[in-house]
This record gives sequence, C-alpha cells and structure tokens, in this order.
Amino acid sequence: MSTRSLPLRPNLDQLKIQANELHRAHREQQPSAAARIAAHHPEMKQLSPAEVLARTIALADAQLVIAREYGFDSWSKLKHHVELADAVAKFSPHPRFDEAVAAMDAGDLDRLRRLIASDPALVHARTNLEPPYHYFTGATLLHHVAGNPARGRLEGKLPPLPKNSPEIARLLLDAGADVHARTLGPHGGDTMGLLVTSKQASDADVTGPLIDVLLQYGARLDLKSEGALDASLQNHAPRAAEKMIELGAKADVLAAAALGRMDLLRGFFDTKGRLLSRPRRHGQEMSDRDAIGLAMLYAYVREQHEAVDDLLEKDGNWNMTGVNNGAALHRAAFAGDLTMVQRLVGKGADTSNRDNPFNSTPLSWADHNKQDAVFQWMREHCRIDLHDAVTFDLRDHVEARLREDPSSVNTRLDHWDIPQGTPLHWAASMNREEAAKILLEKGADPNILAGNGMTPLDVADVDHAAAVRSLLEQHGGKRTAAAKRARARRRPESSVPYRIDEKQRLLQVRQSIDEKEWDTILAVMAEQRLTGLDANGQMTDAVLARIAELDHVTRLELNFSKQITDDGLEHLARMSRLQQLDLSWLPGISDAGVANLTPCDQLESVSLMGTPTGDGAINALTGKRRLRHFKSGNHVTKAGLPLFHQFPAFKIWEGREPAFSLMTFTPEPTSLLLRGSFTNEGLRSLVGLDGLFALNLDHDTLAVTAAGLEPLADLPHLGWLGFDATDEAMPRIAAMPHLRFLMCQDTVAGDEGFVALSRSQSLEYIWGRRCYNLRGRGFSALATMPALRGLSVSCKNVDDEALSTLPRFPALTQLMPMDVPDAGFRHVGRCEQLEALECMYVTDMTDAATAHLAGLSRLTSYRAWTSRITDRSLEVLGRLSSLERLLFENIAGITDAGLAALARLPRLREIELDMLPNVTSEGVASFPAHVRVKSLLS
Repeated sequence: MSTRSLPLRPNLDQLKIQANELHRAHREQQPSAAARIAAHHPEMKQLSPAEVLARTIALADAQLVIAREYGFDSWSKLKHHVELADAVAKFSPHPRFDEAVAAMDAGDLDRLRRLIASDPALVHARTNLEPPYHYFTGATLLHHVAGNPARGRLEGKLPPLPKNSPEIARLLLDAGADVHARTLGPHGGDTMGLLVTSKQASDADVTGPLIDVLLQYGARLDLKSEGALDASLQNHAPRAAEKMIELGAKADVLAAAALGRMDLLRGFFDTKGRLLSRPRRHGQEMSDRDAIGLAMLYAYVREQHEAVDDLLEKDGNWNMTGVNNGAALHRAAFAGDLTMVQRLVGKGADTSNRDNPFNSTPLSWADHNKQDAVFQWMREHCRIDLHDAVTFDLRDHVEARLREDPSSVNTRLDHWDIPQGTPLHWAASMNREEAAKILLEKGADPNILAGNGMTPLDVADVDHAAAVRSLLEQHGGKRTAAAKRARARRRPESSVPYRIDEKQRLLQVRQSIDEKEWDTILAVMAEQRLTGLDANGQMTDAVLARIAELDHVTRLELNFSKQITDDGLEHLARMSRLQQLDLSWLPGISDAGVANLTPCDQLESVSLMGTPTGDGAINALTGKRRLRHFKSGNHVTKAGLPLFHQFPAFKIWEGREPAFSLMTFTPEPTSLLLRGSFTNEGLRSLVGLDGLFALNLDHDTLAVTAAGLEPLADLPHLGWLGFDATDEAMPRIAAMPHLRFLMCQDTVAGDEGFVALSRSQSLEYIWGRRCYNLRGRGFSALATMPALRGLSVSCKNVDDEALSTLPRFPALTQLMPMDVPDAGFRHVGRCEQLEALECMYVTDMTDAATAHLAGLSRLTSYRAWTSRITDRSLEVLGRLSSLERLLFENIAGITDAGLAALARLPRLREIELDMLPNVTSEGVASFPAHVRVKSLLS
C-alpha cells in the first residue's frame, strides 16, 4: 500500500539516497527499517521485524520497498514515472490547442477544419504537460474525441460529446493524426483504449460509430483475449462492450450480468444453478463461486437489478472485487443501500473485507460517505473488527473482540493509510484514549512497530493526540530514533501554524501565518487526509488552487478571507466532493465566481453572507439534492426568490427530525438566510417551499414589514424564524401555527410586542439579545408561555419583581441571563428545571451570582464568557454533580486551583478553556482521561 506521496517533480537521485539509507538502516539492525521492509516487500510480508533483520537484503530489495511505499509495483515503474518529466518536456503547448478543443466540444467541424488548415501541426500537438502526471498527460486532439476523461461533463460544465464526434475523428485522421499515438502519463493509452472505457461516449451513444472510424484508419481493438470486455464494463461503458460483442468478442457470464442480458445470463447455468462454462481471468479458469460473485458485483454496479436478484440465489463468493475498487458490500454501504447491505451480510459477506486500494471495510465506506443508517445498522448487527472498533470508538466492540481473542490486541494489518498497524496505532492516530487504555490493559505492546516504522507514540506525536500520547508515555511508550530526530527539529507546539480538531478532522489555521507556512499546512492536510480546513481569514487565490488538488477535502471555512477573488473560486469547480463551504464576508467575489460551484453536487451547506452576490449565485446552486443550508449574499432580488423551488431539500419535506437549541443558529434539517432588495411581494414566492424549516430574515436593511410575514404562515414546516420584529409584527409571529424558535436579535419591540408574542402556544425558544425596550410587563407575560424552553433576552430594564417570575416559567430549561445583576441570580437559582445556563453578556457577574446556583441539581451545561468570577465560583460549580459540559472564556480570575475543583465532577464529559491568562498547561492536564478538553489558552 502507498504510504508516501511523491513531490510534483520527483528527483531520482533523492530516491536512490532514500533506498541507500533504508539499506544501511537494515545493516545497522534498526527495527523501524525492518518493519517498513516487512510491510512492503512481497516476499517478507509474513515475517516479523526480527526475522527481517536476520536476513541479508540487497540494495534492489530496499529500492523495491521505497517504490512500494510510493505506490509503485517496482523500482523500474517508479523510475519510469520520475523520468516521465523528461519525456513530457520535449513538447511545448500549442497556442491554439485550447481553441481547437473548444471547437470539438461544440461539434463545430468548420471551425476545427479552419484551425487545422491554418496550422497543420495542431493535429500532432499535445496538452496537459504540467505535473501532476496522469493518464491524460500529453493528450492529442484525437485523444479528446473519446471524452475520457470527462473534463467537466459529469458536472454539467461541458455539454455531452457531440453527435458528430465520428466526423470530428475522421477530420483529424485525414489531417494526419496518429491513430496509434498514446498519451504520455502513467496508465496512458491510445484513442481506442480511451474510447472503450469512456462512459461519456457510451452515454452519448457515439461509441460504436467512433470504433468503426478508428478501425478504418488502422486502430487495434482486442476482441480475443480473456476479459476483453472487462475494461468497458468496469468503466460504465456498456455501448463499447455491445459493439465489441457485435464485432466478435465473446460475452461470458460476467458480461451478461453487467449488460443485464438475462437471456444470455440464464444460458450459462444448468437447471441446478451450476455454471456450464467458467470464465478465465489472469490465465486461469475461475471457480464457480468466484465467477458468480464477480458477475453479481458487475450487475450491482451496473444497476442490473434482475441479474443481481438471480445471481444472489446461487452459491457465490460475495467478497469478490474488481469493479470500482471494492466488493459488493463496500459499494452498497457507500451508496446507503441498506437493503442490499442486509442481504449481503445475511449471505455471509465479509464485513471486515479490506481488499481495496483504501484498505478499508464496508463500515468505513459507509462512514466516509455519511451513510448513517447503514453505519448504525452494521454497528448493531455485524461483527466489527478490532481496528474498526478502535477507529470509530465503539467500546462495546473493542471489548467483545478482545474477549473472543485476547491475542488480537497486537494484530497487524493494513488499515487505511497505516501499513501493518495495530489497534494501538489507530487509537493513537484517532486520539481514542478510552480504547488505548483498554488495549494497554489487555497487553498491547506500546512499542510495537507499524509498517511505516512508527511506534504508537510516534503516531500520537504526528497526529497531535495529546491524551493518548500521555497515556503511552505512562506505559513506557518510546519513540523511534527517526521520530526523536524529527521531534528535535520540530518547533514548539505553540508556534505550529495550525491546530487540529480531531473530532471534526478539521485543521484550523492560526492567526498571522507566513506565506511559506502554507507549505506545512498543506503537507499536514495531505499526509493526514484531513477533510476540513478553517483558513482563519487568510486564504488566497494561489493557496486555494493548491487546496483544490487535495481530493479528500469536503469542508472549507474561508470566511473573511478578503484576498479571495473570482479567480480563486474557479478552483472550486475541481472540488466535486465539497460538502460544507463558507465564503462569508468576501468582498472580492461575484455571482460569476460562485457559478464555479455548479459541478459540486455533494454540497450540503453554503454561506455567502455579507458578499456582493445575489440571484446568479442562487441559480448556480439549483438542483443540488444534498444542499440543506444556504445563506445568501446581499443582492438577492424578487426575481431570485422563485429559484428556491429548485432546491430539492427546500421544496419537499423529507421527514427529518428538527434539531435546534437556544444557541443553534443553523438549525436542522433545512435553513435559509436571505438578504437583498426584495420586498413583501417577493416573499410570496416562497409559498410552496414545504421542506423549509428555518428562515432568517433578521436584518434591519430588509424592506420587509410585518405584513410580509402573512404568507409565511402557509409554510407547513416553518418552525424557526429570524425577523427584525416590531410591536406590529409580534402578533403575526405569535399566530404562526408551527413556529418553535424566534430570533429577533436587538429587536425594538417593547412590552406590547412581547405581550402579544406570549400568546403563542408553540414557541419554544426566543433569542432577543439587546432588546432594551423589554420591561417588566412584557417579561412577566413570557412566563405564561406553555412551551417556552429557552430564553435569551436582555433584562437590563426588567425590574426585580418581574425577574421573580423566572421560576414560574412552566417549561424553561435553558437560559441566558443577559444583563441580570448578581442579586437577580437568586431567581435563576430557583429555576429547578434548568439544564443549561449560558452566562454571556453578564460582564459584571461575580462569585456572588454563582453562589445562588448551588441548588440547580438538574444543570448539565454551564458556560461563561467575560465575567468577574473567580475560583470561588468554580468551587460552587464543582459541587453540582449533574454537570457534564463546561466552558470558560476570557476570565482572568480562574486559575489551576479552580480547575482542580471541577476535575472531580463525576459526570463531566467535556470542558472548553480559552483566553484564561492565569491557567497553565498543568491545570489543563488535571482532568481525568475520560474528559474531552479543548484548550486555546493565551
């Protein structure tokens, strides 16, 4: 398995040095070198590091290991790849090549003919001459006829292959194009090879005519070898396979299944379901079970449901791979096809199968594609192996596997990107402290070496797994010599230009980084395959171009990155796996730039808040089935609002359970924030958005009045509303039958408005913040609301008598006591149902206020920002045994002694500490291992 990445322009001499160093390390009896050799040398895979050290190896063996670490089968193939740069360098870009390709894409024969007539050398010119090199490197115009690669067609950026593609091919060949010319990159091929594996040509139904043209000009087409049809069928090009059968290729049981040819498929079996003729692959006849299993996989990937059903009734090996990198169970798990997952598991498919390039199980595939239903079902009904159990923090499965086989604690296997790693390596990589503790208690070797030569402690260092690192050090874990040298060279952790949120797989860039530090950040992103990046307002167009090369990134937080322009957004078109994108407050982008998101069909959340974008941006995002959260730019007009009927998640209610709380500003399952020049009339076009749960119109620049709210009452699932409410608007809001959350931040409404709002029978949360016109009468009226669970309003002008009604709020469980004086906290302390207290905007709060909270026996969450409390408050909180979650930010009076009082809380699960100048790392470390500590101290 590949464990290292080559630079864009690798140097052969440097690779030779690496091989020599590995060879020398083996002679010096270094265990880490032996572990790498055992993991990657095909003849030593079953040997222990000690057995490898006992052998004599040649330099060629070391070269083979280096090649395999970089993902090449042999040193010669690695060498060829490195030398490819010299072959490509012989060609120079043709100035009119792109113009010719554009003519071909448009099917414009006359324009293409004129271009070639003006410069006949065009037909021999090549493109894609810059690294990284891939199979289309050095492609000619003729290669482009095949439509492989898609070059944006899958995302709709280019039209389908033109119907006159055969005529285009004939024009190029008549002009002297070489029908046998091959692309220059790894796994490159000639035009025929590209064509018979082209889904785009097959979809456009031009494959057959193109094959005929190429054959007329002397192209070669293999019709005789075993598996001649496999490449076409594996690459979703059925029209190519059908044409090849027409020309004489033999259709075996695999092809019949993939094409859904039930007449042929049934003819391959006798009445007892046994194969009458077995297909041959790799020079050998396949067994019945393997052939049936692979045929079923072909059928499943090609969505030939009748063939799948027929084959599943037979005795097959359901763990066969050969199409799209995984077995059928992997494909079903990735697709979220729970019914198929259940069928395959019921028929004995291996749930621990890692026979794929990613060395990952079906459970991992489900997790990677966020197929939660499949993941949960497999967790509950399948045997999850120890590596997966540790990786996904499934304690019950960890304990069960160790009970079944105690010796498995030190099992090595290729899992994800760690070759021959043990469960303890993965506990370190994922910072699974509880799992690591269990493994060590059951005899895990803290110094065992993975196939990359790393100990678990080395892995913990690289992945910044502080909790597991401490645990390993306590159990005698050691670092390898190479890791010690790297650690010595590494700058102090406080100066590392990023921090990693392990739970979210998110890299957060620190403030004020140098341009050169992006090299480090991108290297870490690539090495750890982190899925998210928070640029902390420092992204540029140039860096975004490099980010787009990382195919594992699904989340980008680019808000406040004022250097980004439309040129930078062009790179997002290549990031088709993006799911979450924040472009808020970017002044240099426009609708034209946002149009580059059209190919990104996996998007779930997009924020353009504060940007000069409008209707064009909305249009670019229409039709995206996964897009559930959208925040618009500042220039939405009446004409843009009807486009939201083309947002499937907003149009149709999918039945997901709403999820929100007092402090949730992107509620689930769907949310829409709008800013622009539209008026009351425009809002009427939102009627019919039956899938919309949350709508945020809370901005004083919007030309929407209380009357504009009337049509919103017809939205059947509108449960969350943000609106710049007035006394006039409050009665209309109260009358909305399904409304559960109102955000009216800094509202000018006074007692009349809040009294009217109190008539709502459905409202559960009110967020008002600095609503200084609220006084005693309005506050007291809120105490009559039967469903009100969460409240955030300023009590600056609310008298003590009105505050005394707090304990009488019938459903109140979450409170932000904004502007409540210390004495007023005695009323808070009598709210026996309180579960969460958010002490924000109470900058004068002292320990006297906290003392009133000692009787809140149901309080599970307490968070405090910028106040005058000290360790005395933490001592009070330390006696509230119900507390599970805590946060303290920007509070100078807290020290290590106060944290020690909290460390004894029996139910505490997580604590967040930020900007506490008198807290040290020792204080942070005082919490027990089961408490998740998030610390950004300054």
